[in-house]
Amino acid sequence: MKSLKNLVLLGLTVILFAACQSNASKQYTKTSPEIDVVKALIKITMTVIGKRG
Repeated sequence: MKSLKNLVLLGLTVILFAACQSNASKQYTKTSPEIDVVKALIKITMTVIGKRG
């Protein structure tokens, strides 16, 4: 029973480390239509909040 528990914990640890590894080959961009929309919404929201304060 104890060895089964250790085996399960070992398996979960291996899965956790495999899931947390970063892939250096992923390329992220700073510009896209979706990002521009979010930036515009944040700007509008900050303007409205600023006018209320």
